[in-house]
Amino acid sequence: MNNFNINPDTERKTISDATGLNRFLGKTYGWMAFAILLSGLVSYLCGTVYASTTFSILYGNRWMSWILIFVWFGVAMATQRQALKSPTVGIVMLSIFAALTGLTFSSIFAVYTKATITAAFVASASDFIAMSFMGLTTKKDLTNIGRQAFAALFGIIVAGFINIFLRMSIATLIISIVSVVVFSILTAFDTQKNKELYLRYGNDFSSTGLAINGALILYLDFINLFIDLLSIFGFSSDNR
Repeated sequence: MNNFNINPDTERKTISDATGLNRFLGKTYGWMAFAILLSGLVSYLCGTVYASTTFSILYGNRWMSWILIFVWFGVAMATQRQALKSPTVGIVMLSIFAALTGLTFSSIFAVYTKATITAAFVASASDFIAMSFMGLTTKKDLTNIGRQAFAALFGIIVAGFINIFLRMSIATLIISIVSVVVFSILTAFDTQKNKELYLRYGNDFSSTGLAINGALILYLDFINLFIDLLSIFGFSSDNR
């Protein structure tokens, strides 16, 4: 009968951990959704309403696009560092990063139809939700497959860089398809990693700071899924 005795302290700790984890996940997905909405709004406004002004600024100077890319990477790294130190600063940095992302990809409205963009977004959201749910619920450790996905990502980056010069449309399609698979895996891996980081360091850092950090990582997974699926759908619809 002793096997059925329940330690009240253990039970309270389990409930507390579950409650804290749910709140953390709520914050993480909440801030991620905010970043996506902000990016979408900025991208739409800059790509349609203020398209002429935006494109003249971005493409009127050959260095502007490169400057924007470097700033984009810099803000991403700064957001990760600052979120754990000051959640408020992390929120501001995440907002700036999301706005810059929207500005960077505003040209999609000049390249693809709204129907194609909408279809790619719905497909990306469906893929992300499914893979993130798997990452949360699976009992399998995704560390090894996550590392393999990261290794494949470097290969994709190299292949993409080479294709900038080759400009082969079929190569772009293949790279996009492989990239969707890689970022689908990374979505599950990063979700599981975020969960484990909270359970391990939730008492050492601000839960909001950890949530901002996690939101940024999952946001990047989603954005990459969206861009790759948009490329695939655009290729299929001959919208390029």
